[in-house]
Amino acid sequence: MNNMIRSVACNICILLGMTIHAQQRIIFFTRAYPALRDTIDSEKFLQQIQDPGKAARKILKQSIKAYAQPGVFSTYGGYITISNTNGQTSFPRKHQRPFIYVYVTQDINPVIMIGKTVHHWELIPNLPVEVYTIELKQDPDTQLYYWETARTTVPNDDIVPLDSIVIIAKPKNIYVPLGATLTESSSHMLLPDIYIRKGFSPLINSLNVLKTKHFFRQPKIEFKQANSTYWMIQQGD
Repeated sequence: MNNMIRSVACNICILLGMTIHAQQRIIFFTRAYPALRDTIDSEKFLQQIQDPGKAARKILKQSIKAYAQPGVFSTYGGYITISNTNGQTSFPRKHQRPFIYVYVTQDINPVIMIGKTVHHWELIPNLPVEVYTIELKQDPDTQLYYWETARTTVPNDDIVPLDSIVIIAKPKNIYVPLGATLTESSSHMLLPDIYIRKGFSPLINSLNVLKTKHFFRQPKIEFKQANSTYWMIQQGD
């Protein structure tokens, strides 16, 4: 009986530890930009819905197209990722201030410090770019939290700040809604949705990402024994 109690207590402690040390995330979703529906050919539509299987597939396809936009590359805090089939992009949160920049451009240049260590990233001259700020605020009257999104100017030094998400795409293909978006207070940053306009090309953007992807490799973790103690050593590629 005592062993069972100890086992249950141990499991509770483990679960509590996992909850306490859960990694904070920055999350946003990319959606298809809402567009006016094209004129429907009634005869063609009637032929399509006569087959229940085709009708179901068409409805599912349109639903996915309307709500999820996968294949969007972005970077933040030394990480590079691509939005999944649900349109979700997620990063480990590396700064605590409830504020972030969002850059939209097709490419960025690494400024190397030592070896393959990137000191910072810079914008490419004459390459189109849009810059936005997203900041968490609280309404003094209602006490509700909201994200305030605004367009801002490109920095004169072309340096991308550390607290920035860079979306790899042509600015004309990305729509970032401005103004207030209601949210909840959380240790995670669930940012407002970002919309993808017609003409967005995952293939072209992936080719741009290939040029810089090797700078985002994760460090290798090795263990070294010294005086009966194991020390964790982080080593680069």
